Amino acid sequence: SAYVIMYVAACTLNVVMDLACLARTSYAEMVARGVRTDGGKYIGELDHWTQIFEAYAMQREMGLRLASYAFPATFLTPFLLEGLLSNLVPYIVQMNLVRSKRAIVGHYAERSMMHFAPMDLSRYGDILLNVMLTALMFFLPPGFLSSIILYLFLSHIYIYVYDHWRGLRQVPAFSFSNNNVHRAAECLLAVPIGLLLSAGVFKSNCQKLSNGISLPCSEEGWALFGRCFTVFALHVCLHLYLLVRVVPRQMVAKEPSIIPYEVAARTIPQTWFTCNAVHCLRSAYVYNHSTPHILFRAGRT
Repeated sequence: SAYVIMYVAACTLNVVMDLACLARTSYAEMVARGVRTDGGKYIGELDHWTQIFEAYAMQREMGLRLASYAFPATFLTPFLLEGLLSNLVPYIVQMNLVRSKRAIVGHYAERSMMHFAPMDLSRYGDILLNVMLTALMFFLPPGFLSSIILYLFLSHIYIYVYDHWRGLRQVPAFSFSNNNVHRAAECLLAVPIGLLLSAGVFKSNCQKLSNGISLPCSEEGWALFGRCFTVFALHVCLHLYLLVRVVPRQMVAKEPSIIPYEVAARTIPQTWFTCNAVHCLRSAYVYNHSTPHILFRAGRT
């Protein structure tokens, strides 16, 4: 879980820095081109950062850049390269190596093909990053939303199919035994959902509903930022409180298994005894069992 949290935090910091540099370069480019707002004012004459950000030209430029940043660069390309460079290419190289060496047979051939790392739950971080980028699109013109959500949906279908195939055909084992990473991902999901709420506050600023009711209005940029940050922080606190305090109380405790250990060990080869190399040696040379324990090795049954 620590890896997923640090990975998401590092990626989020990278995205924030990229967007800051992107906004700065886009603004300098529009100033150099003499771009004007929809009211006809030169964008270089705008006084406050909120006026610059809310200008349609800036919003459109940021939307185009963020959309290209999200797809295919973040949503799809890394996962295509992962399947190609970390699975397909090593598999082809190792397969041809085993075919060309007559001495590599049996268990040694299987070990040569077991170069893939055990499957972990780091994919949670990738999914959270994609969802966070999609949430940021809600701060920008809605014309980009439909395409980004469609790209997110299609890309995640590919990720699901790829991970399903990888889990069944490529990975030698799984390196998790509890739901700590899943709980950490549920807590981290508070960030993109909080961004959606902040985007709603930002977009509804000084707007009127169809029945004539005026929504809260903040003319000062920092006041609007404060409202957005306040609803974001409140949501994160409520989200974490519900996950940590309320949800565990609603969970039904799992009944312990009543199957005896010796019965389960007949069908589960990976037991405490067979995974302990010292115990296997002790079984063969100290206790002199008629059928000593054999050290467990992952392979084909």
